[in-house]
Amino acid sequence: MPSPLNTYGLRLTEPLLSSRVIVVEGITDKVVLSTLFQIRNGGTIDQADFLLVIAGGKDKVVNLCNLLSCLGVDWRCVMDSDAKFSSEVPYTRSAISLTDISQGIAAIDNLSALLDSSAKRGRNALNSLQAVRDELSSSRPATMIFQGSPLKTLLDKTKTLSAAEQAQLKVALVKKKKREASGLLGKARTFIWSTNLEEVLLLKPGAEDCVEKTLLTSGVIKSSLPRDARRKATLLNKLHKAGNTPLILFQVVVDLDKGGHFNRSEVNECFKFLFPDI
Repeated sequence: MPSPLNTYGLRLTEPLLSSRVIVVEGITDKVVLSTLFQIRNGGTIDQADFLLVIAGGKDKVVNLCNLLSCLGVDWRCVMDSDAKFSSEVPYTRSAISLTDISQGIAAIDNLSALLDSSAKRGRNALNSLQAVRDELSSSRPATMIFQGSPLKTLLDKTKTLSAAEQAQLKVALVKKKKREASGLLGKARTFIWSTNLEEVLLLKPGAEDCVEKTLLTSGVIKSSLPRDARRKATLLNKLHKAGNTPLILFQVVVDLDKGGHFNRSEVNECFKFLFPDI
């Protein structure tokens, strides 16, 4: 019978023989963290007997960490900031006029009639459109911090925090008490970025210039970007796509680190959390 770990491309022996398993959401996390490890340790994560696994989404991070807990494996996980919020995320923006609501529902009905519901792809699209229609017809769900979130599910499954500690964490997250929240999350073997990792990479002053220079040198962009409101959005998009070209993202991380843009940053906080002895 195949192991549930097969879903993540893992053999049962891999986590059991590793000194620590690090679970991340996507390729950007893996490239950034493994590159920094190589820069600072002089060898790869694999050579140091760590296993870094891309789960492919928050729910899969939760399930994999639960499996690792059941196996008694030492694990850590890293997720984006939306892991703190309930899964009931609105499709629509707030304060939509009654006219726009009516027109939106009519547009969905017209588009739904064109879909092929006999095919899986058509049914999936139809279900998504119906969810938007239902929200327009009733009300937007309220997004809540902690309750109903992937983070809460993770803590409930792995039992890394007591009920009292979970209550303290919720208060710390709601009141944005970073130090208190970080301490409790650390006990729960979890690190959560303040936003998505691409944005985190650009947070420090001068980071945008550094990334743009690297992308120019590597040929990802052909000329310097206008210094307007669209510049950051363009860089974020290029960084997101760079996850599919790890060598370019590797060089971005090398240049950001060399330029001191990770000093006193979330990236360093996360690295120290995952590899305290490096």
